[in-house]
Parts: sequence; structure tokens; C-alpha cells
Amino acid sequence: MYEAFSTDRVAADAKLVDKTITVTGVVDRTTVNDVHNIYYIILTGAEKREQWNVRCAFDRKYGAQLNQMAKREAVTVQGQYDGYRRNILLRDCLLIS
Repeated sequence: MYEAFSTDRVAADAKLVDKTITVTGVVDRTTVNDVHNIYYIILTGAEKREQWNVRCAFDRKYGAQLNQMAKREAVTVQGQYDGYRRNILLRDCLLIS
């Protein structure tokens, strides 16, 4: 996915619209904010050299699990592709492993 977005982000975006995708990466950052209903992790590659990271947004019920994640922990997430801005965005995510 990183390579596809680095090569041609418009084509990569068009290919992923309305798709549920599964990604594996390492946790770079976890954000859990109950007051503002914000629950997400930022995934990066093992080398952390990629231009594109993946922002995985979760439902509130995953807040406790997200708080227990360690930086650099490898995880697999499945979610609905939701476009790209500064990061590749996934919504309605589930932790696979």
C-alpha cells in the first residue's frame, strides 16, 4: 500500500474506494480521547521510512484495548478505506491481531 500511494496516490485512492482492507504494521502512536470520542492508532512500516502512514479509527468500545498497545507493537487491522490526507485513512476498524 505504501508503494502504491508513493507511486501514484490518485490511482491508489481510486482503486481502494469503498473497499474493506486489511493492513499490518507497527504502532507509531495511539490516541484515545473519551471526551471527544476519538479512538485511533497510526501504523507505520517496520523501517518507519515510509512517506505514508495508516490512521486506523475505531469505535469507542476498543478504547481500553488501544490504551494497552505498545509503541512498535506489530498489529493487523481491518477497516473501510476512507481516503487520504496526511495519512491513509481507515474507519470502522477491527483489531485482527
